[in-house]
Amino acid sequence: MLFCGDLCVIICIFQCCKENKIQYQSEMETSLSIAEKMYLFSVNPEKGGIVSAAYNTLVPVLTGAVLFDLIAAKKLTIDGKRIILNDKKGQNPLQDFVLEKIAAASKPRTVQRWLHSFSWSKKKIKAFVKESLKQKRLIRIEQRQFLFFRWDKVFLTDRIKVTGYISDIENQITGSSKMPVDDGLLSLLIPAELLKRMFPDREKRKNIKSKLKQMQLENVVSKAVADVIRMNRAAAVS
Repeated sequence: MLFCGDLCVIICIFQCCKENKIQYQSEMETSLSIAEKMYLFSVNPEKGGIVSAAYNTLVPVLTGAVLFDLIAAKKLTIDGKRIILNDKKGQNPLQDFVLEKIAAASKPRTVQRWLHSFSWSKKKIKAFVKESLKQKRLIRIEQRQFLFFRWDKVFLTDRIKVTGYISDIENQITGSSKMPVDDGLLSLLIPAELLKRMFPDREKRKNIKSKLKQMQLENVVSKAVADVIRMNRAAAVS
């Protein structure tokens, strides 16, 4: 038989567990990888779908973003231009997929070679990112069909939150943010060709691009991403 005091304790424990669960879910929903942020920035905020500028850049950029996340988590290190595996266990399905591929290689490969290799898995890479963002309720996916062709069209479900992410990045670039600068993400912005989508105002965009260049953020990964995008574009028109 429960007394009033016991009942109060049980209610308090239940309420505490509920609040912790809500807080955990909230953290999971708002904690985004570099790859997830770059994907959100590639979605047309008005009409949905991927902006045309990202058609040829998205997969190399997402792959480079995953590499940055894995380097930050100390799962990978860069030795010269080569990727060295430290840990085969990732923090999400996309990281697991990338690490498994790298672990299966007979010897360390360069960043650029891995970017080329993962281009054959572009559908999987995009699917992993989309599914994660869908679970975090930041995008919705609609199935479309025309004649025999079927495809998924992605829409932002929280444009205000995505605009907030872009504002955070602007503050990092202009130096008005108290948060640490995310060098990996910032170094991908110019190769990704998403500045026009993120900063529609021409003068602001020009200023942002100038400041990014002044920050000298280019690194082994971002340079490899830019080189692969350039080679893919050259191959497409040849």
